[in-house]
Amino acid sequence: MIRELRHVLLFVGLIQITTLIVAASEPQVPCYFVFGDSFVDAGNCNANRFYRANYPPYGIDFPDGATGRYTNARTFADIIGELVGFPKFIPPFVNRTTEDIKTGVNYACGMDGIYPHWGNLLLGRTSLGTQVGEHERDITRLPDLQINNTTRTYEQEYLKKCIYLVNIGTYDLMYHVFGFRTSVAVDSYGRDLERLYSMGARKVAVFGLSKIGCSPEFRNRNNGNCIERTNEQVSDFNDELKNKVGTLNSRYSDARFTFISVANISQSQEDAPVPAYPCCEINRQGMCVPNSSPCVDRSSSFFYDGLHPTEIINKIIATRAYNADDEMYAYPYNISRLAQD
Repeated sequence: MIRELRHVLLFVGLIQITTLIVAASEPQVPCYFVFGDSFVDAGNCNANRFYRANYPPYGIDFPDGATGRYTNARTFADIIGELVGFPKFIPPFVNRTTEDIKTGVNYACGMDGIYPHWGNLLLGRTSLGTQVGEHERDITRLPDLQINNTTRTYEQEYLKKCIYLVNIGTYDLMYHVFGFRTSVAVDSYGRDLERLYSMGARKVAVFGLSKIGCSPEFRNRNNGNCIERTNEQVSDFNDELKNKVGTLNSRYSDARFTFISVANISQSQEDAPVPAYPCCEINRQGMCVPNSSPCVDRSSSFFYDGLHPTEIINKIIATRAYNADDEMYAYPYNISRLAQD
């Protein structure tokens, strides 16, 4: 990761150039939908009393301040939206309008997980299945926007051109660490992806987990050392999820599911000194202490709080996901290819 950080300025330059190119024309796809947890949340979790990010120092580098994004500025979902050509950030579900549904909605929320019973375990949070259900209700309003007529067939003709991004699973593993069953989680995940397919989704980017066992949150539990058991579970989950993506592509020949390896993009977190320390002062939950002062040089920090990356790392993740030509990062397609097909 040290090598990655040394090349950050190059990545940033590429992102800025690409963004200028795509911003000059229409978006590459008609709409963009985001599902997941706090890594891609854009402000859906602000009602959570214990695990929210709509206060400083979150958003210190974001134009609208602390909106509920768990980082200092943009998430990688935000940046991918820019690379695909959307001139504005995709709005969170809680603030969406009927017109927004035509171009995209962000359904991701803080501690949401894969398991359907998730909301009964942690502070009323919900599951990926709930988010997919919210999306299903939203797309029934598409005919009212006069995109096409009221038949399901034409509705799907529109949606199959859109990009779907899904990033979830971290909290399932974190809070079921001794009872986490990879096959059960991935099977549930796969069923929700198939539900999206049944609604019209054909271009779906599925993001794997990062090595959270080396995050400050986990290092604090292990005298500053990575928790390798957790990283092994992450690796097993990612392998099975990648296989699930392959299965879905074989099952649905008209679809383009792709797996984005965040762990490979991030590379050896456990060997780099930078990731061990959060940029902001954190509390017992691993969140930034309200109104505390974060590190000055946020461009050289990996983690912003105890778990979530800084914007500079989100830029690396987004750029690799969008244009990677190596299957170790994006398999079997990068997001640019999804947008073009």
